[in-house]
Amino acid sequence: MQLLNSKFKFILPLLILSGCMLFKTQTDKIRKTPKLIYETPPGTVWLRANLFIDIAETRNLDYIEFIYWTSRREPEKLNAILPDTNVWRIPLKYQEPYIYYYLHHPSYRDYPVVGISYEQAVAFCKWRSDRVNEFIFIRENKVKEWKADSTYPFKEIFRFRLPTKEEWEYAAAAGLNQNLYPYGYEKLTGKNGLPVSNTIEYNNLYNHRQHFRYIRPNDGGSVQYSDDLSAITSQVTAFYRNKYGIYNMTGNVSEIIADSLFKGLNYDTYLDGSSFKNNAEDYHTSDTTYLRYDNRMTFKYKKPQAWLGFRCVCEVLVERRSEY
Repeated sequence: MQLLNSKFKFILPLLILSGCMLFKTQTDKIRKTPKLIYETPPGTVWLRANLFIDIAETRNLDYIEFIYWTSRREPEKLNAILPDTNVWRIPLKYQEPYIYYYLHHPSYRDYPVVGISYEQAVAFCKWRSDRVNEFIFIRENKVKEWKADSTYPFKEIFRFRLPTKEEWEYAAAAGLNQNLYPYGYEKLTGKNGLPVSNTIEYNNLYNHRQHFRYIRPNDGGSVQYSDDLSAITSQVTAFYRNKYGIYNMTGNVSEIIADSLFKGLNYDTYLDGSSFKNNAEDYHTSDTTYLRYDNRMTFKYKKPQAWLGFRCVCEVLVERRSEY
């Protein structure tokens, strides 16, 4: 009997440990980035090989910098890059103030830029590539500025562009089996029981707060709510990141990708994609599915929308570790 008790002392902890592992709640843990031979481009996380992706959607602040630089250096191109703020003029929704305030008011600096054409998104990526590579040239050559007429052009180290369909799907899936986790998350609520992103579906996921606006759980901020019946975007780093450390691949705004396509849910859609199917006059369907929404559904870009933004991927063209 004494021998049995002594064996039981060793077996009991093992049973408890195995039980904890068996009933452990699934959560989305951010993967560790391996040691890379590439310098990480600003504002991005590693995706695979020499490819990085923006941690969040392109903000109003980012695009305002683009507008300001263009107005100073290439004013003849300014009108071509201005967003269409009239996208906020939506029937049966009182969103007129956003026409004047959404892009320009400081309160919306960290919200995703919308009303962008495909060509404007491509132009932003090109401008961003030039400015980041110019900064590296200035930093490493210890000069005050790079001049456009310089006989010593800066080297292209980072190339920002719109993601391809496959790259976007890869980032949205975040290494999960799409048949089991079609939204790119193991659970559609985070550790606080709050939605992982901004979609109409939050009413079902968090039904004791009917008009939930946004949260900032990863930044240590407090939960914030709104009684505004008109759903709009949230801050780009609101809600929860997926396993690759990327915000809002599931919702907030749908995103323009390469080849004049766009992907992803937004604040004005349900998780089953029914909103897209009911408003097909605003876009063309490229790839769809008869299953509940997954990240493989793709649509053809037609015109700027209040629910449509973008993010960049970046190819690192030179193998180098950051020394800064």
